[in-house]
Amino acid sequence: MENRRVKIASVHLSGRALVWHQSYMKGFPAGTCPSWEGYKVAVLARFRKGPFDDPLAELVKLKQGGGVAQYQEQFDVLINRVDLSVAQSISCFLSGLNEEIQCAVRMFKPSSLHEAYCLAKLQEATLAPFPGRDQYWTSLL
Repeated sequence: MENRRVKIASVHLSGRALVWHQSYMKGFPAGTCPSWEGYKVAVLARFRKGPFDDPLAELVKLKQGGGVAQYQEQFDVLINRVDLSVAQSISCFLSGLNEEIQCAVRMFKPSSLHEAYCLAKLQEATLAPFPGRDQYWTSLL
């Protein structure tokens, strides 16, 4: 079983981890496999965060630059690396939103991150321009 651990683990890889694995395995002669201990060391060396990594600081600095969905993805990556209460998590999420979205979402006092995500997406959709809007308002003037 020891000699099959790397193969079994590799079946569950995807994305960046799978690309890394494929590149790493090219360093071994065909038909051979690294030891499990050696593989674990290599995985940690590649994917472990450095000693100066501070996910909370990154979370606090995170600001919405594009759409809400893109911001939510970045937020989810960081929020899973820190230990915050639900209220603190919601507060961090809201503070990074664009002001016109943030104010509207705060008004509803979301009680979960999921609710905050949904409200932010709804507000973003409300603010999005739709065809003919400007012509409609111009015609009323």
